[in-house]
Amino acid sequence: FGDPGKEGLFALRLKLPEGYRVPPHTHPVDEVVTVISGTFGLGMGETADQSKAQPLPAGSFFALPPETAHYAFIDEETVIQISTVGPWGLKYVNPQDDPRQKSQ
Repeated sequence: FGDPGKEGLFALRLKLPEGYRVPPHTHPVDEVVTVISGTFGLGMGETADQSKAQPLPAGSFFALPPETAHYAFIDEETVIQISTVGPWGLKYVNPQDDPRQKSQ
């Protein structure tokens, strides 16, 4: 629903495969996430440490303020829903972690 790149509300669902990792990153606006299925391993800070990631099972909900550094570990197929306002984006703490840069 909506367009994350434009002003206004949007919602998107992401299916994350087992073993997926998201390096430390931030967003320019609030991030509001609901875990639909599976378990989402959420860690806080600028250094990814799986031992410090909190496992959030299906039904969990979290909201992070803008520019909050966080990371994720996915140990089983997991579906999440992000609901917030645009324009939204993702900025990696370490630019070398950005997969968009590797494809260029």
